[in-house]
Amino acid sequence: MAINYTFRLWVSLFLLVGSALYAQAPGVDRLMEHFIQRLTWEPVEFAYYYEVVVERLDDSGAESGEVVREITTEPVLVCSLAPGQYRYQVLVYNLLGRPEIVTAWAEFEVLPAVPKGFYYEERTATGVPFIQRLTWESVASGYYYEAVVEQQDDFGQGYKEVLRRVTKVPVVECSLAPGQYRYQVLVYNRLGRIGARSEWAYFEVRSAIQPAVVHFTPNHFYLDKDTQWVLTVTGRNLTEESELSLRSQTNGTLIVPLHCNFGPSGGQAQLVFNPQQLIAGRYDVVVKNPGGLESSVGTFRISNSPLDIAVSAAYSPVFPIYGDFNTLYKRVFFPAGTFLRLGLIPFKGLRRAFGFELVPSWNYLASQQDDFTVHAHLLGFNGNGVFQQWFFNRVLALNIRAGGGVSLVYDFYFEFDQQRVSEPVSTWIFSVNGGVSLQWFIRKPFFAELGVEFVYIFSVDEPPPAYIRPAVGVGWRF
Repeated sequence: MAINYTFRLWVSLFLLVGSALYAQAPGVDRLMEHFIQRLTWEPVEFAYYYEVVVERLDDSGAESGEVVREITTEPVLVCSLAPGQYRYQVLVYNLLGRPEIVTAWAEFEVLPAVPKGFYYEERTATGVPFIQRLTWESVASGYYYEAVVEQQDDFGQGYKEVLRRVTKVPVVECSLAPGQYRYQVLVYNRLGRIGARSEWAYFEVRSAIQPAVVHFTPNHFYLDKDTQWVLTVTGRNLTEESELSLRSQTNGTLIVPLHCNFGPSGGQAQLVFNPQQLIAGRYDVVVKNPGGLESSVGTFRISNSPLDIAVSAAYSPVFPIYGDFNTLYKRVFFPAGTFLRLGLIPFKGLRRAFGFELVPSWNYLASQQDDFTVHAHLLGFNGNGVFQQWFFNRVLALNIRAGGGVSLVYDFYFEFDQQRVSEPVSTWIFSVNGGVSLQWFIRKPFFAELGVEFVYIFSVDEPPPAYIRPAVGVGWRF
């Protein structure tokens, strides 16, 4: 019957040199709803066992009811109490089971607190030891438990007992040195007989060191510009077992890197992220070593860049549609042409953006007629509004633009037998334009661009001239 009980005694312990100790076990959340208190008193030489009575006091200080009555063989009682006012009394029993001493009531208060982990610090005159907690699931038929802890010898050949503790609650507190351990729980019934015995549970107490983050670079990820999402952290005690992450200063959400590369000296680590997991915000860079010791430093930012400037140049011929360009020049294609585009993008989202651009352009218009040649330069200066839509993780951008400006027909003249036969004429007129283009960021910040525009000129001639201007170019966005 004793063997049929099943205990979950998995535990992970870490000894933190100069810092903290903790233990984890199944069911610990339920056990930690109230914090564990330790009531202690001076030991009595002839005492066979102690009986401890704990009563809760109401707001006026009057007794409101007994909450704990436990028997222990050591001058300490571990119990779990909700926040409030209490008092307790200790009865000392001799070998005959008779109370020899009854102490006076001692009052104390349990304050609300936030658990620091599965450990706590106990300040004494000689220092600050750190107390670990071993926990297990309670057994309904158990009256009390006896926990036995053994440590493996230096040769790994055997174990020696280092702790034997009787408790009424499914938790034992201890302070263990680094090493390999195992522990077993014996469940006693009300007759003082062993009703169940758990299997040995093995665990390790390991040394850990307080980490520190001193510096990180870069201090900003720009979602719309960066191509390598690597954060280099410089500090102390950064090991393979360290957990590094970004912690939101707003809601505490963690962004865990895909993987970390650690330097051999423990002074540097590289955090590699996937851009899909990055969320705009302000973060602390956090490193946490085994045992819960952590260090953090801020502020690291993730956002779009506040402003984009794009510069591009393109080859851009002219294809007349109607108007003077057809009737006068009698050509369907003018191959010589180019433009320069200067863009400013101040309104930006993760997928869309809106901005403005200035576009100076030049085209050379020449047409060989039966006995003369027509020459002119077409200069343009337009201002556009541009809407941008990103695709494929910001590798491809669709641009839709519209605007207006002026078009200048400069140095227009007729030539006969390779000699000018007319005075040059220049005139400027208003124009409007609209178009689309695709920008392919082959290697940021450089991109290739392919697009087309329609230009309409407000001329007194009927019909007013209009033309299509395709473009193939390259640019740089910074």
